[in-house]
Amino acid sequence: MQHRKQYAWGIFQLWINWLLGSGALTLLIILSLWVRPLILPFIAFAMQLGIFFLTRNNRKRQVPSCYILPFVVMTVLFWSCVVMISINILYSTSLLDLVLDRSKSNEEIPFITTLIIMPIAAVVSGWGYLKREKMSFCRDCMIRNGSPAERGFLGIIFTQIGTYQVGMLFWISAVSAVVGWIYYFFIYVNVSLSIPDRFFFFWFPTLLWIAAAIYLAIRYAGIYEYYRQDILGSLQRHGTSSLLRYIMICDDTIAIRPPETDSDFKISLDEKLDTPVQAYVRKLDNINKSLAEQYFTNFSGVSGVEIRRIYENFQASFERNVFHFFAFFTEDQRAEFQKNRPDTIWIPLTEVAKMINERLCNPMFSAEIIRVLTIARAYKTYDENGMRRYKVKHYRPAIAIKDLYNLDVDYSNPKWLYIADNNQDRSFFRFRRFWRNNISGIGQQ
Repeated sequence: MQHRKQYAWGIFQLWINWLLGSGALTLLIILSLWVRPLILPFIAFAMQLGIFFLTRNNRKRQVPSCYILPFVVMTVLFWSCVVMISINILYSTSLLDLVLDRSKSNEEIPFITTLIIMPIAAVVSGWGYLKREKMSFCRDCMIRNGSPAERGFLGIIFTQIGTYQVGMLFWISAVSAVVGWIYYFFIYVNVSLSIPDRFFFFWFPTLLWIAAAIYLAIRYAGIYEYYRQDILGSLQRHGTSSLLRYIMICDDTIAIRPPETDSDFKISLDEKLDTPVQAYVRKLDNINKSLAEQYFTNFSGVSGVEIRRIYENFQASFERNVFHFFAFFTEDQRAEFQKNRPDTIWIPLTEVAKMINERLCNPMFSAEIIRVLTIARAYKTYDENGMRRYKVKHYRPAIAIKDLYNLDVDYSNPKWLYIADNNQDRSFFRFRRFWRNNISGIGQQ
């Protein structure tokens, strides 16, 4: 029951995010019917500030929701505020005469809010939809909380629905902008706001927003019901357990297994390449090296393999934690393991990278390899402040699988992921770091 409530609340929270995010834009449009144009930019700024604090507060929650839509809306409000202030300045100075014929303008209605907000929202949300997980906001979320695969059911749902919401905002904004500007150029008379004017400039986007809110509520209820049985079935099989995963390395190769149907050794419904040794055990708050080695010997049938902890992550609803380990094999140990698991394939890093790019690997396995190599490369290239260790710009030391054995770096520390994302080799990296920490609502702490 506890987990069912967590899943239901996680999905419901995404709907609330839609109401708060897109609702802020709609409310600003409606308020412009009664609020003076000089005051409106300050209301937009106040809304942006409120969403900023909501975004920052979301990062501190035990189960953070996907705030990509509020982040996009925050950007829309910022640029809308800039445009509205610029127009107000034009109308209050002689600069307007350089742009428009003042005799044909209406100083009582210097701008129509819909015609500013909707085009900006279409551009920003369209950009966000195309960038998706490449957005700095999304990269920051994955650094702090793990990839969608690592976060489990809610992590996958957050990614899918968050992207869908941004796409829906794009279509609503684009349609409203096109309809509004067509009406403005061919029908609107810049004297006052008639009943048809109010409909196309104010009530039309509002009706679209209401329809979208109802549609999303129905959709999210259907998504929860669709996934509920699979998720509850998984909890009944594994309960509140821990998952142990071992990345097996021998010399310069990594072990992978072809897809199998044994449900005890599956993390998802995808039949993809994965690490040969992983299993669910009773829930562990922590695990020492000795116990990790003991479990590995029991699972693999090979003793004496050196086990090193990589990192731990929690799935989004906290019903399960996942421990990730290296397992360093000698040639003799690999031969012994191969007798027990002849289906295991040992391949070089270049082939692993190719398989990951082609989406042939289990998402959890892909996330592990990407995290390890990203941190290893950042550690060898930069110091803890993001400054280059070598005086050659853009130089990237080569990373070999066998180098991981001697590399003394904490893979559980997200600091190195931040450094890999923003470092001395990026233009204005100090400014980027300041902006991320203090302005954009993400930050490293």
